[in-house]
Amino acid sequence: MALRIRRLLVRYRAAWVAFVVVLGVTVGTAPAASAAPLPRGLAGSPRPAAATLAAVPASLQAAIHRSLGTPAPAASYSQQAELTPSHETAHDVFGYSVALSALGTTALVGAYQRNANTGAAYVFTLQRGSWSETAELTASHRAPIDQFGWSVALSAFGSTALIGAPRRNAGAGAAYVFTGRST
Repeated sequence: MALRIRRLLVRYRAAWVAFVVVLGVTVGTAPAASAAPLPRGLAGSPRPAAATLAAVPASLQAAIHRSLGTPAPAASYSQQAELTPSHETAHDVFGYSVALSALGTTALVGAYQRNANTGAAYVFTLQRGSWSETAELTASHRAPIDQFGWSVALSAFGSTALIGAPRRNAGAGAAYVFTGRST
């Protein structure tokens, strides 16, 4: 009985994968390579699900996992750097908010509890494979409890930063725009 259920689940998953691949190719969202014949395991043999999905492009695998509510396989990432501020103190909450430019060469990191909750944001740039702090941004009219740096955003090229201070003006909040040269 359990073997029969397992085979039915493999067939169901294979049918779903085939449907998604055909649909993706039909509407032009999947690469043309997806139209290649599917391996024998997708036709119903009881191979493991990982082997069944291995024939499907990664973008479709992610969509399938999302639709089925199953976790996607872990991507292969390795740590390249650890960013820390030059004036690090306890309870700054450095890293609460982060943004990265589209090119991946400029990072903006918020520390909303820096200097008695007035807050700060730090700009880091990647040059010749090494990250370095290039600026500490603060509000021009800062006050305790502004929480400047609670939220941060960065333009695609990293030359414009938008930094939120939700407690500014007695809790009314403010957002600050900074422009600079991105290297």
